[in-house]
Amino acid sequence: IFVHELGHRAEKIFEDGRADQAPSWLGARDERVALSAYARVNAREDFAETFAMYRLDPVRLKALSPSRYAFMKDRVFGGLE
Repeated sequence: IFVHELGHRAEKIFEDGRADQAPSWLGARDERVALSAYARVNAREDFAETFAMYRLDPVRLKALSPSRYAFMKDRVFGGLE
């Protein structure tokens, strides 16, 4: 839960402070794969769930959603894996 909540704080890096409206995030999540039931709630929760999975289970994230993985790596974590 803690890492998920940190994901909400990481949203602040976007132009208007909301990942659910950032074209770069919306493009990355344009997939039919939901990482969790909670990620289906909205784009903000999907962002936080993706953030948490990138930190806690990156191999699974990369397998389930390469575009979300690449977004987190490039746009949120500055290339760090």
